[in-house]
Amino acid sequence: MQRYRALAMLLTAIVSSPTTRSAYARARPKNMCLMQYLVADNDLEYAITADLLELIDSEFIRQPNVQTWVYYDAHGDMDDYDGDGFNDAPLSDDAAPTILWFDHVSEQLGVVQKFVESNSDTIAVLSYFLARALTDCIKNGAEEFVLTFSSHGGG
Repeated sequence: MQRYRALAMLLTAIVSSPTTRSAYARARPKNMCLMQYLVADNDLEYAITADLLELIDSEFIRQPNVQTWVYYDAHGDMDDYDGDGFNDAPLSDDAAPTILWFDHVSEQLGVVQKFVESNSDTIAVLSYFLARALTDCIKNGAEEFVLTFSSHGGG
């Protein structure tokens, strides 16, 4: 425990130093591509959709240097994710797998493409999503790339 406390103190000193703060202030934010592959057509639908709703409400994706792409596949039979009696579902019309993209003009996650029900665990579906997202991100100057997966692990 003592080692962790010492490490925390060292990191705090580094981050708080005037040199670090001024270097960070001068740094130009890089264009980032955030891609999320959310397979929620299982017993994790509630948790994965709650994560998506948090992303939608976050300030992070509203930054002009962040491009956000999401592949979302859920059962579609849950609408009130926070228990307040209102429909929170990001896609309430059906349960079709969908590619979403954050539009900075409307400040909404919009539907780019809907699929007929498909197996989101296949390499073909994942490859298609990545090709679509990466092509757009690279075309729009992305310099950093983040890819997250949400579902059950396979091994």
